[in-house]
Amino acid sequence: WNRGTKSFLPTGWIGLAESTDGIQWKKVLGSSTNGCVFAPSDVEDDWDSVQVGLGDIIRISKSELHMYYFGASTESVPIGPGGGVQGFRMRIGRAKSLDNGRTWERIGMALDYDEKEGLFASWPRIIIPEKDSSLPWQMIYHTFDAKTWRVFSASSSDGGDTWRREGLLLEGDTDREESFDFCGIGTRDISPWRDGLLMVYEGVSQDGTHSLGAASCADKNGDGPWTKLGLIAQPGVGAMGKWTTQVIGTPYLVAMSDGSLRLYHCAKKNSDTSMSIGLIISESGNISPQCWSPRIPSTIKDVVQDIAGLTDAEWKRITARFPEVESYNATNCENCLFKIKQRLSISQLDLKKKIILRLPQVLGYDYDTDIGPELSYLQKGLLLTDDELTALILKCPQIVGLEYASMIFPRIEAIQKGNDLAGTKGMILQKPAALGIPVRGGVAKK
Repeated sequence: WNRGTKSFLPTGWIGLAESTDGIQWKKVLGSSTNGCVFAPSDVEDDWDSVQVGLGDIIRISKSELHMYYFGASTESVPIGPGGGVQGFRMRIGRAKSLDNGRTWERIGMALDYDEKEGLFASWPRIIIPEKDSSLPWQMIYHTFDAKTWRVFSASSSDGGDTWRREGLLLEGDTDREESFDFCGIGTRDISPWRDGLLMVYEGVSQDGTHSLGAASCADKNGDGPWTKLGLIAQPGVGAMGKWTTQVIGTPYLVAMSDGSLRLYHCAKKNSDTSMSIGLIISESGNISPQCWSPRIPSTIKDVVQDIAGLTDAEWKRITARFPEVESYNATNCENCLFKIKQRLSISQLDLKKKIILRLPQVLGYDYDTDIGPELSYLQKGLLLTDDELTALILKCPQIVGLEYASMIFPRIEAIQKGNDLAGTKGMILQKPAALGIPVRGGVAKK
């Protein structure tokens, strides 16, 4: 944590990643500490100077986002051996962004902890009424009193500027020692589900195991009792996979338009591994343990083998020549190869043998920026038909990705030397080597 404080929670700084499909994600380099977009306060005496964590983000307008976060200071909390720990007295704050989350400006504390509830207030989730703007917003957060985790709520009638505590919302099953949430309920998320709301929460058992359970509310605005639905996921079991064996938690639930559910979560395998983010999906929208399946982002190798049919041996040859290929973005590569195949109307075999194996760099190109426009300039400049363009590229894939104005056109002019364009085109189609374009797919220089 900040200021050299020993960390014991999956918090500290807040980062940003982006995705076009919710499965393949790319980190966005922030301007704050170590590339984060939101850091603990620089002022040592501030309430959030040691660590911060993300609760929820809501869109206020087309240009403005509000983040409800939590943070802690150097204040010592009397818990555990040694008399006390720092970074545990968490409170809830609010910040705003006008650039889609790249930078944030603190607005101030939104909700302080209440010693009647516990030692802190943390992991806020916000419920905004869908249709009736006169109804209050709800903040759902959890606390810990040194023995039990419990979920509380607060309400706001002024769009989040002020909050009033509403009391206990949900707690663990303290009547059954074998219950997965006997010691309480911590982090949770809430999403629309079947004409009401669904909560997925982190339950803690008597032996300290963290599992995921669910509860539902029949009211779309969360105004009503919550009914527990039982256990839905355990660490290292079923869809969660062995990489989650030590702990799972901090669920984030997304209800999709097709009725399916996506459940993002944190997890780690053991004490030697780092906390990571995972995703399981229920295609049916049901929540029993057997309804979920893991969704693992495709690697660049998966994409190329799927679209172009490369064998393991062929992939090994490519990466031996160009090791950097394995760092290319899989989603971008998939888009690029699909559009090349479509633009040139070529088979999977031609895509593999004539282009990828001869020009592996193509796997890292952005089709819409690096390839598509330049192919159009080339086709227009030589008055090529679609079939002629395809034939030229298959004979000379080194053209792909080169800028037409600076790299191709001057070579065409040198060949033409006053001859008619038709003759020049015929010469190039018959012998593309006349362009003098160097081979770019050979062994990379060490």
